Amino acid sequence: MLAACATDDKLNLISDHFGDAKYYNIYDVNENDYSLKETIVNKTTSDLHSDPKKAKQILDLLHTKGVHLLINKAFGANIKVVNKFVLPVVIRVDLIEDVIKLVQNSFSIIENVLETKKDCYLIIKQDEGVKVIETI
Repeated sequence: MLAACATDDKLNLISDHFGDAKYYNIYDVNENDYSLKETIVNKTTSDLHSDPKKAKQILDLLHTKGVHLLINKAFGANIKVVNKFVLPVVIRVDLIEDVIKLVQNSFSIIENVLETKKDCYLIIKQDEGVKVIETI
């Protein structure tokens, strides 16, 4: 599966909302391996939070590339817009390498959610596992 991590330095997740990142690292992830596929510059033009036009720009940028997961420490209200097309994942870990390991450890659960649910997002915690949050 393809996962987009929101980053400003290409190594760590940002603390701001997903849409505020300078870059999105796109990783091809499976249970045993991962690779950086590409880094995309965030070209969204709105600085407003909860702007539906900004959500559409991010979807156009990432979903059209086949991205399944949007990963960051925080999302804004647009989580309710993007989660109809991709699965947002909240992970409050800094280093993207550690983030990917958490995704790999939760791979089968994530696959199941991708196949069976819409209008939700995931919270993955190191010691507590995966929690599915419905946003309807």
